[in-house]
Amino acid sequence: MIVPDPIVQFLQGPVVSYVGTRNEKLRPHVQGTAGSFGASGSDTVTFFLPEVESEQTLDNLRRNGQLSFTVADGPTHQSFQLKGRFKAARAGTAAEAARQAAYIAALTVRLRPMLPDEAIMGFIFTPFLAVTFQVESIWDQTPGPKAGGRVGE
Repeated sequence: MIVPDPIVQFLQGPVVSYVGTRNEKLRPHVQGTAGSFGASGSDTVTFFLPEVESEQTLDNLRRNGQLSFTVADGPTHQSFQLKGRFKAARAGTAAEAARQAAYIAALTVRLRPMLPDEAIMGFIFTPFLAVTFQVESIWDQTPGPKAGGRVGE
């Protein structure tokens, strides 16, 4: 599925994001991520996964490839869930590290009315992996009449 441009822009943040995976016994695992991006006209999204907490997520992805990626804007509650298939994981680049640092700084400012800076900056963001997945579906999770509806239908 080609990711619509408004969703590509939303992914650029600053938004809070999580990746959900499952193991072979169908036990779920959820982990916070620290930045994401997509490209106009593409069917893939890349998110930044803190390496310190990546073992279970990567193990699940390598075993079954399925994931859900949820992005939400705290102040507005606008949120989306992207479901798809794992493509690759690699070490983040220097350019991505700069992108991630700007993302986290913007997220800190965005959430400041709701949380103290220490609530965000207490997390370990680096080193990180860049995880890419192919988007198969997108779901509107924003509270309201469209909640639970598929985006693009």
